[in-house]
Amino acid sequence: MNKRLFILAAAALLAAPALAADKPGDGLVDRKSRNLDTVRTAASWPAAYRAVHIPAIEVEFQPFRDANAIQRPGSQPSGADVKRASQEMAQALRAALQERLQKAGYEIASAPGSGVLVLKTSLEDVRVNAPTSGAYAGAGQKNFVTEAGEASLKIEGFDGASRAKVLAINDRGRPRAHMPGVDRADSVTNRFWFQDLFANWADSVARELPAAGKAG
Repeated sequence: MNKRLFILAAAALLAAPALAADKPGDGLVDRKSRNLDTVRTAASWPAAYRAVHIPAIEVEFQPFRDANAIQRPGSQPSGADVKRASQEMAQALRAALQERLQKAGYEIASAPGSGVLVLKTSLEDVRVNAPTSGAYAGAGQKNFVTEAGEASLKIEGFDGASRAKVLAINDRGRPRAHMPGVDRADSVTNRFWFQDLFANWADSVARELPAAGKAG
């Protein structure tokens, strides 16, 4: 083996553990998705579930910053504003998921159990552009944005009986990102564009699940 081949072989051996470490050790495997960034499922997927249970949805905001807003100086949102916005977003995302999953034939279970898929859901790294008087609003100011903000959807699916992890979904979304130019931003438009994102997410998630009560 010449020196160059030896170096390449050594580099490959050193790189292999690093690549393996990038994957969570939960036994799930990647599967292709047309609409979501990452979808991973257990080897037993898809199982037959007749209902879904969605525990309390957690929402985590990014530190306040103005990424692409054109506006006059405004104050940062208060803790109460952020808490209220978190609750509103959690409720809106839950409503979107439950509505779409019910249309797909799933029952909404109040607790885990046999035949129930538990979807532990969270919104992470949430940013709302131009939040001058609150985390979700722009009242009293003139704000113009190219996109309404951004957020990451994270869903971990567990079998309601065994509590085994069977599904993992991650996706990064930007409300209004597909629209050209800039637009006026206020509490009404922010809610509209984020609810539009939540509806799209709910539709994409429902497409990744098997038909209710069927294993495939």
